[in-house]
Amino acid sequence: MENKIGVYCSVSKYEEDALDIVTQNEIIQKYIVEEIHTDNYKIYIDDDRLSDCHQNINFRKMLLDIKNGSIKTVILTSLDRITYNLTQLIDFMSICEKNSCDIITVIDNLHFQSNIGRLKLQWMNEIMMWCSKGKQEESNRGLIKKIEKGQCPIGKLPLGYKKSNDYVVIDETTSNVVIDIFDYACEGMLIDDIRIEIKVKRRLDLSYNTIRSILQNKIYIGEFYYKGKLYKNIAPPLIEKKKFEKAEMILRLRTRETVDGYYFKNKIRCKCGTICSCSSTLKSDKKYFYYKCSACHKRINQDKIITCLLYTSPSPRD
Repeated sequence: MENKIGVYCSVSKYEEDALDIVTQNEIIQKYIVEEIHTDNYKIYIDDDRLSDCHQNINFRKMLLDIKNGSIKTVILTSLDRITYNLTQLIDFMSICEKNSCDIITVIDNLHFQSNIGRLKLQWMNEIMMWCSKGKQEESNRGLIKKIEKGQCPIGKLPLGYKKSNDYVVIDETTSNVVIDIFDYACEGMLIDDIRIEIKVKRRLDLSYNTIRSILQNKIYIGEFYYKGKLYKNIAPPLIEKKKFEKAEMILRLRTRETVDGYYFKNKIRCKCGTICSCSSTLKSDKKYFYYKCSACHKRINQDKIITCLLYTSPSPRD
């Protein structure tokens, strides 16, 4: 059975010097008549090509035909008719190879399934990967230079900060929200309770994950990390380091909570030596957690344990 051929022509409205659709089609049809001697081909045309090749209607149709096996050879004037994006071009070539579809470029004189064509495409692939890696490294070097100058390398800044001429400064309109969050955390409040307080006091509806991220972000003590390296010249501190560490410790303690709600399960021992069991009560739609000694029948509230751990200094041993 003769392989069916797909002819792909495209041009972007931004390509003033590119071959127009008519010229591309003429070049390819001449090649088919002289070299392949068949009229069994299907033409796909995108005359207003987008930068993302997968958004082009007829390219998508051709790709679908390649995957279902109805197209076994794609002919085009040059590979840049697919896309200028190196990653997308490599993906297209991989799809063709996976589906045993040949690629022929008339102007570049590439034939995917020939030995020379495969070698050329392999070289092109290596060059593309090298160029892509080089661009990434160049971008990283540019970002590091900005950081070393004290300039901000990121677009969106955390709550409490804003940009001023590429430098990070404290945003007076939102910084108090961040300070409140750390103050509430240091008081031992749960993140859900902090959300409510911020919503009532500041009229700002923050998600659980946003508040958690704020409490873990060291930029608030003036520490910015990029590629594993610490920079202290990017953002002015908004929170004292001691307060940050205290909030961090409380957050770790709070996240120990198990599915059933007990922080210290099997960890509380009575004075008599008995490990306390867990119990709870429900009052006014609020659940209270306790640890109860089965021998002495005494119990202690979980919140009281947390308060003792956070605010009571350990006594020196006799």
